[in-house]
Parts: sequence; structure tokens; C-alpha cells
Amino acid sequence: MKGYYEVLREQDEKLNLQINRHGKILPHFHANIEIFAVKRGTHEICCNGVNYVLSDGDCAFFDGYDVHGYEKPVLSDEDCVLIIPPKYATRFNEERKKPKILSPVFHSPETVSAIMEITERAFLNPKSENILRAAIDLLLTIISEKLVYGDEDDAPRDIELVGKMLSLFNEKFKDGIKLKDAARNLGYSEEHLSRVFHRYFGRSVPSYLNELRLDYVEKRKATGNEKITDLIYEAGFSGVQTYYRNKNKSDKK
Repeated sequence: MKGYYEVLREQDEKLNLQINRHGKILPHFHANIEIFAVKRGTHEICCNGVNYVLSDGDCAFFDGYDVHGYEKPVLSDEDCVLIIPPKYATRFNEERKKPKILSPVFHSPETVSAIMEITERAFLNPKSENILRAAIDLLLTIISEKLVYGDEDDAPRDIELVGKMLSLFNEKFKDGIKLKDAARNLGYSEEHLSRVFHRYFGRSVPSYLNELRLDYVEKRKATGNEKITDLIYEAGFSGVQTYYRNKNKSDKK
């Protein structure tokens, strides 16, 4: 994947925080760590040649010199981008002695909320350099615990897991199955399932399940005379508003 070298960004040793980014950013790279947290909204990004769709509760971690970019957001409500120069990530890089990151994206609403709260408190009203460094250490520690590390030997096991997830989702989406239900059924953590799914499909589990439900409603509308409200609940949506919110997102893509 080609990208341009953002030399000015690399020369800037200041922390950079951007709230509610709305524009398209072409693929680029620099030495800094870049974190993109989506509390509410839908965004399309790319990292090292792989496209991803981020939605509510998703986070992306771009390591130094990862080639990454942003499309214009499909729906942007609440998100932030934090760019961390190497001097603030010294401890993180020294302590990180794990294999490569398998996927830059993970789903964790709790982590996203923590990122946005910490950044708002520490970076919008900085009191000292020590506070900023402590906040960065805390953020990177939280994120590091959510990332999946491994090597190519993990691929066969992950492919088998993806097959089990797809089978389960296609069988149970009308029952309102959620990520936590799949985690309990398959014996993995929610974070692990989310990362593996993102790695292979570039999207979150909730967005995939909602697409299955939307397709079901549309097909039934075309072949029957049932009320739309009945179809919405039959498809596994938790409510009418949830259906229309997801339909609007889908129509804007």
C-alpha cells in the first residue's frame, strides 16, 4: 500500500488531539503512534492495505510507520484522533516485547470512553508535562491490553474461529444474538472475537449482524405482506428506532 511520508508531522514533537474529524485523509505514514477512537458514528479507514469500517465503540491503533488513511465519515457524532510522538511512547515501546499486532482495530466501548475522558481531561486542559506523560502511559497501557499479538501460525486457528462465528451469526441473528452471546457460546473473550472478525472482514460484529437483519427485512418486504414493525422484531432488532438508525447508516454508504 502506497502512502505519502508526513514529514512535517514527524518534525512536530507536540501531542496532537483532534475532536470529531470530518475530512478525508489520504494514506500516509510517520513515526508517531496514532489512535482513533469512535464513541458514536461510522468511519471507513485503511491500514497497511486493509480496509476497515469502524462504528460505535471501535478503536484503531496505528503504530509508527503504519500506512493509514481516513475516508470521509459516513456518520460522525463523537470521535477523536490522538497523535503521540515517539518521545511520549518510550516506556511503551521499551516494554512491548510481543510479536506483531495482528489487527489494528478492536471493539471496546469501555476503552473508547476511557480514551475520550482521559484525553479531554489531560490534553484540553494540560497542567504539566508530567501529567501529560502519565496520561499517555495510562492510555497506551489500556490499549496494549486490548490489542491482539501473534504471528502467521495463528492464521489456521483464526480461520476456523471465523467459520464458527459466521455459522453462529447466520443461525442466531433473528434471536437478537450479540457479541457477548457469541463470546460465551464459543469460549472466547469479546475482545478476541472482535479483533479476529475485524482482521478478516474489516468491520465490527455488530455491523455485520445488523446487515443480516436489514437484508432479512428487505427480502421479507419484497415477498410478503407483513407489517414492517413485525418484520423488524422478527429479524432480531431490539426496536424500531434501532432498525431505522441502522438503515440510515446503510443507505448512506
